[in-house]
Amino acid sequence: MIITLLLSVAFYPTTTTTTSALQHVGGPPPTSALQHVGGPPPPPQTRQARRAIPLPIGLPKSPTAVTQSKRMKLGKVTRSLAEHAWHRASPVSRLLLLTSVTALVASKALTVRVPFLLQKCVDSAGRDVLRSATIAYVFARLSTVLASEARSLCYAFASQQATRSYARALFQKMLDLGGKFHSEHPTGLLSVAFSRGARGFQTLLFQLLFSVLPTLVELGLSATLLSRRFGSRIGATTLLTFALYAAFTAIVVDKRVKVKRRLVELDNAKSAYLVDALANYETVQLFDGQAPEAFRFDAFLTRMRTAFVASSRYNSILNIGQAVIFGTGLAACLVMCDKDLVAVNGLLLQLAQPMAFLGYTVSEIRQAVVDVTVTEDILSRPGPPAGAVSDLPPTPPAIRFENVTKAYGHDLQPALRGATFEAPAGKLTVLAGASGSGKSTALRLIAKLDDPTDGRILLTFDDPIDLDNVDSRAARRAMGFVPQSPQLFDETAEWNLRYGDFQATDDRIREALRAAKLDHIPLDARLGERAVKLSGGERQRLAVARALLRKPLLLCADEPTSAADAQTERALLEAITHTNATVIVVAHRLAALAPLADHLVVFDKGKVLQAGTHADLLQQQPNGLYASLWYAATANASSTPVLAI
Repeated sequence: MIITLLLSVAFYPTTTTTTSALQHVGGPPPTSALQHVGGPPPPPQTRQARRAIPLPIGLPKSPTAVTQSKRMKLGKVTRSLAEHAWHRASPVSRLLLLTSVTALVASKALTVRVPFLLQKCVDSAGRDVLRSATIAYVFARLSTVLASEARSLCYAFASQQATRSYARALFQKMLDLGGKFHSEHPTGLLSVAFSRGARGFQTLLFQLLFSVLPTLVELGLSATLLSRRFGSRIGATTLLTFALYAAFTAIVVDKRVKVKRRLVELDNAKSAYLVDALANYETVQLFDGQAPEAFRFDAFLTRMRTAFVASSRYNSILNIGQAVIFGTGLAACLVMCDKDLVAVNGLLLQLAQPMAFLGYTVSEIRQAVVDVTVTEDILSRPGPPAGAVSDLPPTPPAIRFENVTKAYGHDLQPALRGATFEAPAGKLTVLAGASGSGKSTALRLIAKLDDPTDGRILLTFDDPIDLDNVDSRAARRAMGFVPQSPQLFDETAEWNLRYGDFQATDDRIREALRAAKLDHIPLDARLGERAVKLSGGERQRLAVARALLRKPLLLCADEPTSAADAQTERALLEAITHTNATVIVVAHRLAALAPLADHLVVFDKGKVLQAGTHADLLQQQPNGLYASLWYAATANASSTPVLAI
């Protein structure tokens, strides 16, 4: 009965559906949210002025929509615990975990004997057996401590190995998931989900093995010992007391967990908002937005304060109720006990210590289950399809789009609409068109960062291969990619370059730096977060050097020279165009690049409008879209190409 109650407390279903924390945050801001929180002068306090600063938009969808009207995915969580703590564990970790559990049982068996040994010492006062009774009592207490410490030491290694296995699997899964997942889940929320999930895994393992299990063992041993020594009435009273204790805890903890869940949602939303605000600190400072941002951030803090006070109130009710129930049960047991009051009192008080933390234990378990359920949802998501083709021929491929459409949602216009074009093998193809016409989307589809909504993309070597059938990693191993906004790590220049080829020699790295005109940067120089220690042009050149180091069969570059001066642009274009790869470049600065292109593809509103060589497009369609783009690009620039054709 006690076991059933404890488990029902931990996994008691509720009828509340988790909602976005910022749906709670929405609505009129609290008064305290309008108080000045440092920075520039606070915004005006009139109703009209407050309306001018909207509260944060609704919380983006969390990594999983946890519906509390159904039982939590206890089976999935339990299987995950078993997988990482046992099935994936090394033989040493398994042995240590078994040793830890054995030491726990031994410790509890000794613990229930200690009060009776103390009683024996008291009863033996003034007798010859006092010495042996005292030695037995001291030895039992010492053995209890030794067994407990042995349990802790063995568990520390085993649990850290299990947590390491879980955290590594989760980290790798997050990196494997595609662009759709990451576009729907902000980095701030994923960071919070990761930290909470890893911590929840460790908490769940500890609480189940070393809080719930030892409490159940000690309660069973104590009730059995009391029944055998003093009769079944005392044993039954002990079980009834702790059954009521657990039931009362179930009711109050269920109320408190709802409040704590809201507190966690608000904390997640606050963390995501904080990350976003700090990542855009330059924009905040440039537009004097400190006060509005503080105003919006304080909305989270105010609601967190309210939820925290409510949680504390339930905690006080829980502690008082537990004390009343235990005190009543203890008094009843002592009244029924004719003798051995010291032993019975000591045993029940000793048992009360772990039971006093029952509310905390249950709350921790339930929260850990919620956190691990979120990360289990991430782990259970299908990764990129393996693809039937895992090895590509070592020759530059031709790329062909056949009626490709890419839509990002029902409320947005498709980025590509029936696009059909070809990039010849080993040649330079330039994608031209106005901003938002679908050029960058085409590159993302080639790199398998997104999947087409309709149509297909073919890689043609000797025979055409559908890109959907190519393993993502195999495709990217053959590819170099230069994004429009270079993404660099807060690491050294060498580490960022080695992402192009982790096996590259130092000579090859220096050669790539020279080609990108970056040989003045020390390889051991740390670049800072988002490479803020480099200029925009240097970040762009480093991304080009990284792609060139890869020696790709296919090189895709999105505006690779947009932040470069004319001289650097000339050097970068020479490095890019003199590779043996199939090169596809998105370009707005047509004056420098278009004359070098073997093939041009012109996009307009997601469709391919024109295709051909630079000369053909100007001569055959002098009033076409490409001609207008070309003349606009060269109106204020020299008509002489950067490199001789």
